[in-house]
Amino acid sequence: MAFFTAERCQALERLFAKSPGRRILNCGSGSGYWMRALAARGYKMVGLDISPAAHQLAQMNARRFGLPGAFVLGGVHRLPFRDGTFDGVISFGLLEHFASVEPVIAEMARVLRPGGVFVADVITRRWSVHSLEKGINFLHHVAGRTLRLRWRRLPECVRLLREGFYENSLSWRVYTAAMERAGLMGCRVFGVRAFPLLQLPGALGRGYARLVRRSQRWWRQFDSSGSALSLAWGAIWAFTGMKGDPAGRGAGAMAATCAAAASTGAEPDVRETAAPGRRTC
Repeated sequence: MAFFTAERCQALERLFAKSPGRRILNCGSGSGYWMRALAARGYKMVGLDISPAAHQLAQMNARRFGLPGAFVLGGVHRLPFRDGTFDGVISFGLLEHFASVEPVIAEMARVLRPGGVFVADVITRRWSVHSLEKGINFLHHVAGRTLRLRWRRLPECVRLLREGFYENSLSWRVYTAAMERAGLMGCRVFGVRAFPLLQLPGALGRGYARLVRRSQRWWRQFDSSGSALSLAWGAIWAFTGMKGDPAGRGAGAMAATCAAAASTGAEPDVRETAAPGRRTC
């Protein structure tokens, strides 16, 4: 559903309005999907991914769509940038692939300028609407292959239930504590996306998309509430914070904008390897 991308970009723009500039680092950039979306809005994007295949794909996609951007092959435990290089650091579907998130968050915060904005969307191994989504999509694919007598392709459906990569089951409190220890201020977390992304055929899919669009007012309120219900049911935890500076900028500026900026979270892209021997894409 393309309108989710537009919603998320608008939310990011509201957050980045408080940052000192428009140079953004996308950690775990994968195919460059979010880089392209933000580059089209005038941001100077730098993408970093540890996967050579994703690195190549992101460059190819950038050329294909004619959008600027720099691409770096590397990991997030040791970012190849000086302190205070970027006005914003973002990641979508990355941090949940590490057993310990503190050193990764600390590195991401290190390369932020004072007043720079930190954004991370996380999908951990827990029960949420994302679990319901996987179950419904699994049954839909099984039914489709059965009705078409494609018996040999039924084992492929199991991939919808079994993730082929590591995901942690850390509490959202572990993430916010790591952000604060990394020098980020005004740290907030929102549970976002209250409805499943369903892979429905034809008219069913179009009808479901219309239903979701018509309920925008409700799910926007859900996404920006930061309530216990949203943190339990929402598919994604959206974390925001701002790097403080000697002038005291950080907590107040971020608290004033993050709730208004919260919107439907981003889905993971091509994922970065989290630990030796664990494949994440």
